[in-house]
Amino acid sequence: MRWLYPKRLYHQIAVLMSVVFVALFFTFGWLTAKRQTGFLQSIMTENAMKMTEKLAESCIRYLLISDYAGLDELLEKFIAMPEALQIQVLREDGKVLSEVSKESPTSAPIRFFGTKTAPAPEGATTRITIQGDRMLISQPVVSLKLMGWVSITYSLRNVSEMRRNIWIDTGEAALLWTFLSIIFFMFVFHRLARAIESLSDFARQLGSRKGEQIEMRHSSHELQQLCRSLNYASVDLYAKEQELKSYKDHLETLVAKRTAELREEIAERTKTEELLKSSEARYRLLAENATDVIWTLDMDMRLTYVSPSVTRLLGFTVEETRARAMRQLYTSAAFEKVMESLTAEIAIESTGNGDPSRSRMLELELVRKNGDTVPVEGNFCFLRDAAGKALGFLSIVRDITEHKRAEARRLEMERRILESRKAESLGRMAGAIAHHFNNLLTAVMGNLELVLDDFPAAATARDCVSEAMQASRRAVDLSRLMLTYVGQGRGEETLCDLSEEVSRALPLIEATAPGKVLLKKSMGSCLPLVKVDADALRQVVVNLTTNAWESLGEGGGIVHISTGTGFFDEAVLGRVVGMEPPLPGNYVLLEVRDEGCGMDAETLARMCDPFFSSKFTGRGLGLATVMGAIRSHQGGILVDSMPGKGTTVRVLLPVAGDPKYPCKPEPDSAACHTRFARSCSLEALTVLLAEDEEMLLRIAQVMLERLGYSVIPARDGAEALDLFGQHKDRIGCVLLDVTMPRLTGWEVLQSIRQIRADVPVILSSGYDQAQVMQADHTERPQAFLLKPYKLSDLKAALEAAEKAVLASNFSRGAHKSFGSRDTH
Repeated sequence: MRWLYPKRLYHQIAVLMSVVFVALFFTFGWLTAKRQTGFLQSIMTENAMKMTEKLAESCIRYLLISDYAGLDELLEKFIAMPEALQIQVLREDGKVLSEVSKESPTSAPIRFFGTKTAPAPEGATTRITIQGDRMLISQPVVSLKLMGWVSITYSLRNVSEMRRNIWIDTGEAALLWTFLSIIFFMFVFHRLARAIESLSDFARQLGSRKGEQIEMRHSSHELQQLCRSLNYASVDLYAKEQELKSYKDHLETLVAKRTAELREEIAERTKTEELLKSSEARYRLLAENATDVIWTLDMDMRLTYVSPSVTRLLGFTVEETRARAMRQLYTSAAFEKVMESLTAEIAIESTGNGDPSRSRMLELELVRKNGDTVPVEGNFCFLRDAAGKALGFLSIVRDITEHKRAEARRLEMERRILESRKAESLGRMAGAIAHHFNNLLTAVMGNLELVLDDFPAAATARDCVSEAMQASRRAVDLSRLMLTYVGQGRGEETLCDLSEEVSRALPLIEATAPGKVLLKKSMGSCLPLVKVDADALRQVVVNLTTNAWESLGEGGGIVHISTGTGFFDEAVLGRVVGMEPPLPGNYVLLEVRDEGCGMDAETLARMCDPFFSSKFTGRGLGLATVMGAIRSHQGGILVDSMPGKGTTVRVLLPVAGDPKYPCKPEPDSAACHTRFARSCSLEALTVLLAEDEEMLLRIAQVMLERLGYSVIPARDGAEALDLFGQHKDRIGCVLLDVTMPRLTGWEVLQSIRQIRADVPVILSSGYDQAQVMQADHTERPQAFLLKPYKLSDLKAALEAAEKAVLASNFSRGAHKSFGSRDTH
């Protein structure tokens, strides 16, 4: 399309002016046509509305009297209007009452005969609708109420013809004026274009002939003045150009010299930058792969760098971390600690007296993305520029969660070791006290029993001695409680069903419980067997239940007692109170739960201490003995309690490993006990008595003699072994104290069995039988006698030892008495 565009300037101006004139004329024509046709249409609409209103008023009379023939005549008169094409009279429901129409404004009117319905307008106002070259005016017929509608359709064809005529006239005028304008402008601009062409030719010669004067002929005076000025400027410009060229050559020399120098500097700088990039890459590699979080802050405490390891520590991405404020990353206390420390460092820095390489190590807490907190150790120091000026802070944050856990485990281990040493020390002390106490009580009770036997039944002093004997028995019970607390008070252990043993203890508990206390039981069935001391187990149930109902207070309440079984892992067993946690595994469970006052943390920590009680002075051995009994059975105690919400105590007992324990003696063996017991006399035997306590030796000798035995006393183990070697044929039984100087009772027992295997041996001790017998010894005694003992206890031990030897001899076929008899 470019070939259609004129090349000469005056042609371009002529074309441009022609386009402008044509556009102006057509715009003027369009505006004129729009204004005139709009004015004509508004006048026509106004006249049509007046005619429609007049017709509607005229129709009221015909509609009131239903004169539709007169209505048709009326419409034929109005249809004679030049622009009316159709007139309809409608009822309010849209039914056409009368209609007159014509094909064109000049044609004859046609009356409609028949019945049809047209859509009735909504409302009761005049409506005007224009569709193409037709205008429909609907006027309501109202006389007190809406009676119908008059609709007249007018032709707007005259308006359209008027608009078209205006456009045609405007186009003709535009063409005429455009033609005249082109001729005028071509004449005016032709001379101007020739001057421009001459000036253009002068400029081309001026550019090609630098430094010369160019003549301009056959031109106007103004153009000659302009060319003369341009000649002077061209000559001067050429001279300046030559001067600049000389300066350029000199500058190029200087630039070449400086370029060589810059090449050397650039090479040195490139080498330095490469070393810097290599160093930066190494440090970035260390920062981005370090497990610790490294971040830097400016002096306004805004993060400027965060290492990717922050995602592993906090769960935030690097971008999320940098978008957060330091206050949002630390807990409130930790943030205050950081700000306090860094503010102090800034104050020291402002004085100029601080060590530039100083740092601060703080133990803080950060907040993870999920809201959890994580303990960290943060090292803070200043970031400095080459001049040593502080630019911000460098912080290296290390997760110390595992360190904290290890520290907690260490402290817990130290606490348990301390408790273990405390319990061990207390156990040794309590065991030693109980042992010596039992030795003293043996002498006291033995002498009191002998005195009672010697007193006549009516003696006045007999009551005093009986009360002293009763007090001695209570002292024995106290001694056994002390041994139970330190785990040394186990009796004979048997396989038991926990639910059955608890059920046996409940009648006693219900009989002693206050009337306002209700015991609710839930005993598990088919529980695994446990190997326990049944008496100690029942005492545990009684102590726990008593403690539970006492916590209910005077108002009473409910105590829940239940049994069951379950598997307990290391995490649960780590909460065991008062003892080392047992091994994970299956345990039989006794649970005692109350709804009483509960315990706080301090009371909970001391609940199993002996003689500690929150009730009144003089109490406090109940839970201590429970803990000792459970500890001796390798079990555990779990306690859950809160002040005002009650207490739940769960006792865990390990499941017994041998379901066939214990074995009952065979009937033949029991029969042989009876037969050989009847064939032996208990009155003429010689007993070797070994006891290092002089009082016990004397009272035991008197009691044996009271029973009709001949006694050979020995004051230590070595003396007892020598005497047995001298009188081995006449000694029928040996009674040994377990703890003696030079040789212990176990050592004497082993030596005696090497000399004579069939002699019955009885071991006596103030410690519990289970503790004494748990040692690994090849030789075992026939009976055990617990101190302090009465005359009847001593006689029962002698008979038990005799029966054990007789049963052993019978099984070997040796039908003889276990010792020779002395005759008096």
